Amino acid sequence: MCVAVQSWNSQVKAYTPPVDGMFSKILVPTVDVVRSTWLLSTTVGAGRPCLFVGESGTAKTATIQHYLGTWTANTNIVLNMNFSSRTSSLDVQRAIEVILNARIVLLAFATLSKNTWHRSFCLTHKL
Repeated sequence: MCVAVQSWNSQVKAYTPPVDGMFSKILVPTVDVVRSTWLLSTTVGAGRPCLFVGESGTAKTATIQHYLGTWTANTNIVLNMNFSSRTSSLDVQRAIEVILNARIVLLAFATLSKNTWHRSFCLTHKL
């Protein structure tokens, strides 16, 4: 069995600026970005956790945010959190619960038809 090996350099695509021109969406493809994105995609695709560690300015956060931006909102919830020495476990728990509760409410309303919601609203609020 022959396996074709490609260099990371051959995987780097040409840079195309974001359509809306937002600076925060700029991610210049480099060998490191391509390699990190592949690692992240492979690890998450296998259902395993992934932690990026490295020097400041090596596109760890940008790579992860770019990858998460490709996920659909219908099936995934993305919650970006910043931690500091003052962040408590209760802060983390509350942030997660808020986003999950909001998602549950949105999904509940999305599954109801407009007429069903309207009838139930009228009955409860006596319009």
